[in-house]
Amino acid sequence: PREDGAVQLAVPGADDEEDDEASRLPELLLRGEPAAVAVARFAEGDADLVTGGTAGDLPLARAARVPAAQLAFDPAAGLFGLAFSPVQEGPLADAATRRALSMAIDRDALVAGLAVPGLRPQAGLLPPLPDELTAPSAPDWAGAPLPMRRELAARAISGLDAPLRLRVALPEGAGYRLLFAYLRRDWRVIGVEAERVAANAPADLRLIDEVAPAMLASWYLRHFACGAGTVCDPAADLALEAARAAPTQPERQIQLAEADRLMTALVPYIPLCSPIRWSLVSPRLTGFRPNMFARHPAATLIAQEF
Repeated sequence: PREDGAVQLAVPGADDEEDDEASRLPELLLRGEPAAVAVARFAEGDADLVTGGTAGDLPLARAARVPAAQLAFDPAAGLFGLAFSPVQEGPLADAATRRALSMAIDRDALVAGLAVPGLRPQAGLLPPLPDELTAPSAPDWAGAPLPMRRELAARAISGLDAPLRLRVALPEGAGYRLLFAYLRRDWRVIGVEAERVAANAPADLRLIDEVAPAMLASWYLRHFACGAGTVCDPAADLALEAARAAPTQPERQIQLAEADRLMTALVPYIPLCSPIRWSLVSPRLTGFRPNMFARHPAATLIAQEF
């Protein structure tokens, strides 16, 4: 580490004067710093890469007005939505209320507002996973038009004993404030008021913004197993354990599909879309490649010349 907090990466063989290839490799300095500082550094030409950006800090990258070709998005897969905190009583203990809150959200408008190329709304717990599940479960309302969904949601909410007010835990960031504005507007349409609280504060709903490390249905579903801190169903846990112990892939798929079905009916989570991951990339980094895991090892950033 250097005095300014940067870390200089050592290049094997760089001290060997006879190693011409190593001597041609550029010096690599890594910094971990707030998004605003990193974006400003890039905009001034003092950095060649900013990576690890999320939906929360995306407005900072756009405000910097760097060339459009230098703002790169990973086609990331994972979870981006709101998980319900476990409750024993009250309106949120009823799956019908949780279902109504999910139904009311205009995901198409939200995705359009985020304006990320290739981003699509998601209503189910799982994205398409060809090697795991041929047809992930979808909520029973997924094919209904938004006005019909909101009418059904408003009817469910109107039957509650008292007006519903939600506490939604979100991290800091202009992009997350934008997300909350869409959610609050959509829920207000059905008679629900929402309050944004800090990410670590007591809340009814809490943002999950995670990139999947592998294309495994079990990674998604275990976020909603008992013990994960969300609404859960012990029967779904049993199906997950049976999937883990299944001796064949077809049997594993049957158990995963059962866990997915049970969790979809339970509504432990409100899916919105895929997680957003962005980078600012200098044209000098000829080896940078967007990918679904949003991983960019330093050794791959500059393409080899042949």
